Amino acid sequence: MSSFAILVLLAFTGFVVTYVVMSLVNFYRIRRKRMEIHKKIKIGNTVLTSCGLYGKVVNVEGDQIVLEVDNGVNIKFLKDAIVSIINE
Repeated sequence: MSSFAILVLLAFTGFVVTYVVMSLVNFYRIRRKRMEIHKKIKIGNTVLTSCGLYGKVVNVEGDQIVLEVDNGVNIKFLKDAIVSIINE
C-alpha cells in the first residue's frame, strides 16, 4: 500500500470516529433532557406528545400517563411519548 492510501484511510477513519462520538454525545444529551421532563410530569400539567397532541395530565401510572384531550376524552400514553411540558 502506498503512503497516500494509508493517509486517506487514516483520514477516513478519523472522520468516522468523530461522527460516531458526536452522534453519541447528542443522543445522550437528548436522552437526559427527556428523562428530566419525565421526572417533572405531574397531574394538572399540560403536555405535548410526539404526535402533536396536547392534553392535560389526569393520572400518572408508572411509565404511563393518562391525558384528557377533551372533556371526558382520556387517552393513555407512555411517558416516552411526551416531548415537552407546556405549563407546570
